Amino acid sequence: MSAATANILPKPSREAVRPNQLRAVFILCFAFAAVVGALQRDVLIGFDEITHVSYIAHIQSTGDAWPRLESLRILEPLAFHFTNSASYLNHPPTYYFALAHLGPTIEGNSGAVLGLRLLNIAIATVGFGALVALGASLGLSRIEEYAWLVPLLLAPVLTPLAGSVNNDNLAIASGCVALLALHRLAATNQSRWLLVAAPAMICAGFAKLTSFILVGGLVAGVLAIMVWRRSWQGWWLPVAAAAALVGAAPYLIFLAQYGSPTPATPGQIGLLTNPLPFNELTKDATGALSFPAYALAFVKAFIREWEPVVIDRTPLQLATLSAPVFALICALAGARAAATRLMRNEASATDIVVVAGLAAALVTAAVHIVFSYRHHIHYGFVDGVPTYSYTPDAYPRYYMPLGAVVPLACLLLLTSLRKTRLHMILASALIAAPVALIILGSPSEAQYTAAQKKPGLDIYRTRIIGAPEGAALER
Repeated sequence: MSAATANILPKPSREAVRPNQLRAVFILCFAFAAVVGALQRDVLIGFDEITHVSYIAHIQSTGDAWPRLESLRILEPLAFHFTNSASYLNHPPTYYFALAHLGPTIEGNSGAVLGLRLLNIAIATVGFGALVALGASLGLSRIEEYAWLVPLLLAPVLTPLAGSVNNDNLAIASGCVALLALHRLAATNQSRWLLVAAPAMICAGFAKLTSFILVGGLVAGVLAIMVWRRSWQGWWLPVAAAAALVGAAPYLIFLAQYGSPTPATPGQIGLLTNPLPFNELTKDATGALSFPAYALAFVKAFIREWEPVVIDRTPLQLATLSAPVFALICALAGARAAATRLMRNEASATDIVVVAGLAAALVTAAVHIVFSYRHHIHYGFVDGVPTYSYTPDAYPRYYMPLGAVVPLACLLLLTSLRKTRLHMILASALIAAPVALIILGSPSEAQYTAAQKKPGLDIYRTRIIGAPEGAALER
């Protein structure tokens, strides 16, 4: 790799050197916000936390390192005793097994959730720290570094998720570490960074399938580009292939056990056929949507779920959802320029990871839409009533393992405008958009109160036949 190619971004201005104290403040702010959320949040509010906690509790109570998914039951949310309601999770037990041994005993101890949340905050902070370290290596000016860090810190889902018990935290942290490692691999050609990216890909696989596809796709894409550019070493590919095989192992086991890498357990089918309580989403539903209509609904749901709140948004709150759309438009513009440089063999390390990362995300999204549409066709209506499967499960947090690729691509556009008036305007917009989304787009206390009065999905509706009866459910 030539010296010119190794440069990550165009030559920075003289103000590019930033003290590490600023970056440390952002990391501390992330951890602090996650801890505040962990101290305040109800276990039934958001991110399926009670089911993830129940998975950990099951492993603790049975000692089974690889439990049958159909045997998983959900804890009731007050005294934390098992009910005989089936869990709908179908993830590998690796994340849950680790927390079962690192965390406090859960069954009968609702206060144990805080300890598990703090472990998740530690995992998430490692991922956020990796992104801060990536930004520190880019040679950014002061305003450019803010345009990188502020959208990451204020992404609506990241800090609340970090303060929850959820395997997405391991998935996202794995993706962030892999992104840093592969960027440094592309920039320096130093093999040690592949030895960081490979375990990150394994951890992504141990977390959940979508993160494995995303991170594995990023690894494959970056290595393919480096092979094409003849800037690689022969042993890299066997190492990456071996890591991919280890990361895929849980899904190969599921395939042998259940005939599918994503088993359709009774609990999951119960969730998919759950009558949808939010009538405003399905008031005109008369049958299954065509695939183009469903794909459009998927995109709309993805934007709506960027700030995941179960409320009727005001016009102003709906307008603030233009912030993620603006970021995606800027990212696509930056990615287009990166792809052009790549074709000319003039790509920087940032160009390489942006092109590979967005390609992996687009492939994953295509697979996700097709898979979700199959659920829509099979389970979207039960006895003429629209169900949970009628609406797309287009949750941005599924893509957060490579979520940082979007602001990274925005930086490519931003840095191309250096020495122009548009540079400051675009940088200010990239910083202001997530701030406006948080301040103006968040629901009011009155909206939260009204939302709490609406009926929600009954996650306890599917019973495990023959399971011992748990504590009476008080809700």
